[in-house]
Amino acid sequence: MNPIESKAGPEAETSPFLTAADPLRGLIVPMVLLLSIAVVVIIAISWFAAERLDHETENRDVALARTALATEAERLGFLAKDLSYWDEAIERLVIAGDLDWADANVGSYAYENSRVNLVIVMSVLGKTRLLFKDGQIYDGKVQDFLAPAMLDFLTRTANAAPMGEPEPVVRYAVIGGQVHTIAASAFTPELDSDGPLKRSPRPILIIASVMDEGFLAGIADAFLLEDLAVSLALPDAARVYAPISARDEWATAYLTWNPSRPGTRLRQDLLIPVVVSLLAIALLGLLYTRRLARARREAEAISMALERERELRDLKSRFISTVSHEMRTPLATIQAATDLLDHFGNRMTAEERQKEMDTIRGRVAAIDDLLGEALLLEKGETRQPAPEDIDLPAMIRAHWQNNLPSEGRALELVDERPVAATVRFDRRTLSQIIGNLLQNALKYSAADSTVAVRILEEDDRLVITVTDHGIGIPQKDLAHVREPFSRGGNVADVGGVGFGLSIVDRAIALLGGSLNLVSTEGEGTIVTVSLPLPVNRELSR
Repeated sequence: MNPIESKAGPEAETSPFLTAADPLRGLIVPMVLLLSIAVVVIIAISWFAAERLDHETENRDVALARTALATEAERLGFLAKDLSYWDEAIERLVIAGDLDWADANVGSYAYENSRVNLVIVMSVLGKTRLLFKDGQIYDGKVQDFLAPAMLDFLTRTANAAPMGEPEPVVRYAVIGGQVHTIAASAFTPELDSDGPLKRSPRPILIIASVMDEGFLAGIADAFLLEDLAVSLALPDAARVYAPISARDEWATAYLTWNPSRPGTRLRQDLLIPVVVSLLAIALLGLLYTRRLARARREAEAISMALERERELRDLKSRFISTVSHEMRTPLATIQAATDLLDHFGNRMTAEERQKEMDTIRGRVAAIDDLLGEALLLEKGETRQPAPEDIDLPAMIRAHWQNNLPSEGRALELVDERPVAATVRFDRRTLSQIIGNLLQNALKYSAADSTVAVRILEEDDRLVITVTDHGIGIPQKDLAHVREPFSRGGNVADVGGVGFGLSIVDRAIALLGGSLNLVSTEGEGTIVTVSLPLPVNRELSR
């Protein structure tokens, strides 16, 4: 039944627009993946870099704190040596016990200018010779401030220095609940003796400087340590600390402060920009994907439109060629009949001349119908319907006998209606439906096959079924079977214009009906037409 020929070849499957869009689509996943990996790598690098920065900053701060403690110890040791390696100091402090001179040089003076909170002068016998506390003379003993073990260690270590030059010893101790830096040095004369000095006990100078708020503020300002404090116990993990200890003893206390953690602050400062950047990247990716999808849809639409336009151009070109071929046969018949009448008309009987005239009229009518159907499909023109009573079986037989080259083939016509009656439709429209269906059934079936037509009524609808046992319609062509100017790929050399079913489909639509096709290639086709019967059909019976 008028199978159509598929025009979609390899070139129809590939479009320059699609090939331009497909590579972009293929880049979306790699681009998103690469971008995600890059973001993850950047975040990971930033995270580890921030952790390393925090760690290195803590190490640096600990080193700076140790340096500050070492500097303070060195300062106090140098001061103790300077005060003990002085002949006048030995004369005034040890021998004479001059309080005024002591106050002016090592008492209030040292307290005000060198932050020396405690000055103790010990005799050779280990007795307290002089004692200043916070720049004031203090009437007490050294044991009021230093433990016996610490005092013994300081005096022994200071006396162990060379007899010709003092060597101060520095330690740390808790005095009055506060940590002090303590330096001890043996009094040593400046003048060289004539011979080697015999080792003997010497007076000892002990000075101490408290690690108070002023001392801590100076270190904090110099090294940018936040909330610097001295702790007698090991601080918790939330604070950074440096032990306050000499080389050969346990920590006396701990210098603690809050970690600066620049890496952590950097992560916090970068958190919002990173999140905003990720959201922006995601939004741009979404917009890019949507834009690409829209571009692809537009490209596909343009490609399909161009392909359809090319198919229509090819089909119209084939249509013109086919129509020209189809018109050549009736024109040749007209020409032959005209020549007979022109040359042998006077020898022909009236019946013979009438036969040739009828042939000419029939061929002219066929050409007129062909051009009319083409015009109907091209411009969508329709006539005003003129319903009339029609003997449907008689119309079918008339088409089979008079208008189609049936060549003696059998027509199996079965009318299953309960009452054989006329139907009321537009005659020309119904004739187009019947004529094209019978023509297709004859054209695409073998000469010895039978065409079956079945008529019945179902739910106030007229149903006409035309069955042939011809070449059938390929499944891939069924979707396009109603398109004009198209033929199936299996028609071979069978003649035809290619818009028979298009005329049938449009005519059925004009009558408000429906068309159904069931076809198997190589076995045949069943075409079912369903038309609504007029409400007053009983009156026409």
